[in-house]
Amino acid sequence: MKANGARLWRDLQGRNQARVFAAAILDELCQGSQLKGAEILRRLRKQLDRTLSRQTLTAWRRGEQPIPTEVVLVVAWIVGRRVSDASTAVAMKVLSDPQADPAFREMMGRYFSNGRATFPS
Repeated sequence: MKANGARLWRDLQGRNQARVFAAAILDELCQGSQLKGAEILRRLRKQLDRTLSRQTLTAWRRGEQPIPTEVVLVVAWIVGRRVSDASTAVAMKVLSDPQADPAFREMMGRYFSNGRATFPS
């Protein structure tokens, strides 16, 4: 995932791993869409029936703010992709990135092993 041209999983900048993973999934959903960010935001506002700023969506995609679960689910629905497919795509990118944060890469490996999610305590 790119946020300001840098992959978040290379430097977590003090963010917890779950937030970076969620941001990467949301960004993957948006990037993998044929829709422009403004259209995704317009549809997201309509589906959630709430006011959202472009800055808020950007902050979620950069891992700067926690993402409400409903946002990830609705964006997946809007762009016509599965959250599971986006999370797998993120994991493959992280696991193949030699510059990925070692602890984050290790978490990705555990998350996708043995069929169960595990996050460090």
